[in-house]
Amino acid sequence: MKPNKFFVIAKVSLTNAVAYRAAVISRFVFYTLFIYVFMSLWGAIYKEGGVYGYSYVQIVWYLIMTEYVTFVSRTSILGTMTEDVRSGAIAYQIGRPIHYLFYHFASSVGQVIFNAVCFGALAAVLGLIFVGPLITFSLTVLPFLLISVALSIIINYFFLALIGLTAFRIEDNFALYLVYQKLSFMLGMFLPVEFLPD
Repeated sequence: MKPNKFFVIAKVSLTNAVAYRAAVISRFVFYTLFIYVFMSLWGAIYKEGGVYGYSYVQIVWYLIMTEYVTFVSRTSILGTMTEDVRSGAIAYQIGRPIHYLFYHFASSVGQVIFNAVCFGALAAVLGLIFVGPLITFSLTVLPFLLISVALSIIINYFFLALIGLTAFRIEDNFALYLVYQKLSFMLGMFLPVEFLPD
């Protein structure tokens, strides 16, 4: 399949995301509430002093960015693939002249782009309001930051696709998703890896 067809699929996905943008408002509220609650938790922790060389401002910005990646990469891929396997619809889709995984990946790209723009603006505003600018941040690391975010979104997609396709063997694979979600939460999203034991 030609790359321009993947571009068309992503463009349609982006158009749909923009058309149904009202649903984003509730996610904005949830994102803001999540950041506020955990910022307050870290505030209580930092009353006892610094943690592993991170300042309070740095840890709040860390939390804002990791949650940003989480919210940006949320798509319906897990439920879609699970339902395709359960219903047998996957048998028709894999016969099409397009790779099943890459079709859904291209379809997710539009939603991810829309989320990235919306939540990027919200994340920047929340960070500036809650703790102010991150003085130690240098624009020279921005390209590496963007590459890291893009790679984390891609890896997350393929992990969710892998879990979705386990429906071939496990009828109810939601428990696997919960394990993956909790591991992601504790191993880098809420806590920097430096905080964990060696």
